[in-house]
Amino acid sequence: HQESDEVLGFLIIKMPLNDLDDAVEKSSTKFYLLAMVTTLLLVAALILFTRKKIKNPLNDIIKASVAVANGNKNTRLEIKPNQLDDMRMVSRAFNHMLDNLQSATEELQNWSQQLEYKVQKKSEELGAAQNELIHIERIASLGKLSSSVAHEINNPLSGILVYTKL
Repeated sequence: HQESDEVLGFLIIKMPLNDLDDAVEKSSTKFYLLAMVTTLLLVAALILFTRKKIKNPLNDIIKASVAVANGNKNTRLEIKPNQLDDMRMVSRAFNHMLDNLQSATEELQNWSQQLEYKVQKKSEELGAAQNELIHIERIASLGKLSSSVAHEINNPLSGILVYTKL
């Protein structure tokens, strides 16, 4: 009430609150116990959920990455229908990356084989050209030899021819 209000009297009510305090204390204890149990169950469910839906798929991705790093490019991740969308997307991207890597490796191997074939072919052509040059040099040296022999034979014969004409 306010100071300006006139107080006519007051009423004292005595009521035992021990039973009410005991009931509040029991319900508070039950509430805290229920809250703890609920929290523990939620934490356990969250741990199981994260282990099954996040940790295990991530471990699979890590194992596949290690296998690829060790040279096993045939490793693929299994895409399960009950996976989280993000994990499924990462698994598909990883498998797509490995497919691209494998096709690039095959393409490089094909180019390497084609290059080896072309080098071998050019080496054979160069060997054939070298053999032909050796043959031409032999013919040229035979021609030089023939011309010097003809010159050596021609000199005495021209002298004989001159004498015969005389």
